[in-house]
Amino acid sequence: TTYARNRLGIGKLDKEHAMRLVLGLLRKGEPLLLLIDQNVAAREGVFITFFGRPACATAGIALMALHTGAAVLPIFTTRLPDGRYLTEIGAQVPTINTGDREADVLQNTQNYNTIIEEHVRRHPGQWLWLHQRWKTKRCQLRRRRT
Repeated sequence: TTYARNRLGIGKLDKEHAMRLVLGLLRKGEPLLLLIDQNVAAREGVFITFFGRPACATAGIALMALHTGAAVLPIFTTRLPDGRYLTEIGAQVPTINTGDREADVLQNTQNYNTIIEEHVRRHPGQWLWLHQRWKTKRCQLRRRRT
């Protein structure tokens, strides 16, 4: 994957320093591809419903969209029966911005993950899942705050 990314001019950001770099790129109008169907630690995310179960999801995409006004577009790549790949870029996901930051982050994050879930339901054999998606539990969030 590193070879393919480099060949296409796609970089990889270090998680610890990513936010500053990402915000700078967004302010310049640069595109970003982010994988968000990952488990995150309770301190890094919000709990949404994914396939009917609570899942801790990154709040970063919603925070960036709210902060910069950047467009969020879902992108999926599906392997076709003949071995070729089809990449689909969906319509821009409206960013909900009511002024209630916490509620807006939660709703936008849920919306993004619902789009992923709908795609996975249409193409279940295409979802590459190499980690424990539901590893982080709400009880870890409570322990952290006490």
